[in-house]
Amino acid sequence: MTLDRMALISCGPSAATSYPGSDGYDFVAGCRDAVSRWRCDWWCFVDIEVYATITPLSWPHLWIPEHVEIRIGRNHLANGIRDPADAQMIADRYQHETRTLCDTQPRQPQITAEGGQWIGWSGTTGLGLAFALRPRRLDVYGMDLGGSLDHRGSPNPNRTDARWTRERAVSAQIIAALRAVGVDVNMIGPWDGEAL
Repeated sequence: MTLDRMALISCGPSAATSYPGSDGYDFVAGCRDAVSRWRCDWWCFVDIEVYATITPLSWPHLWIPEHVEIRIGRNHLANGIRDPADAQMIADRYQHETRTLCDTQPRQPQITAEGGQWIGWSGTTGLGLAFALRPRRLDVYGMDLGGSLDHRGSPNPNRTDARWTRERAVSAQIIAALRAVGVDVNMIGPWDGEAL
């Protein structure tokens, strides 16, 4: 089956104003906490605490690295959760979810950027999902790759200039790889029409 259109929602502030909704997309992938704001078919993340603190609006299929799956499966999350109801919710969710280990898939983008790997950030992991699935068209929302605010307008201390320099380099390589295999990539937001 060939996918025609895929939306990828990253966590930059432009996602809040640019993502039009899921109409017209074969499926929607959300990065990190985007799944708590928009209904998504896939959930891409690399941070273990995301799983414990985010409640998706739907039951998305998880696209995660193997080390995250191992920690979820060993129930390391429940050890730090004080509220028994929260620990039970996470255990129940784990039993119902479907997961794909992104770093064990045959179609992986090859990255040569210094200090970067495609599973280093949730946004680049989302681009890796597109590389594996190869839709005809990929619309990327909220991949601002700059600033300290997220899509909710909240500051995040991990959103630094040094991080953005590394993540832009990796993102540019994945986008080039997607285009090389025939995917029409549209960056919607600050990078609209520009090369990374």
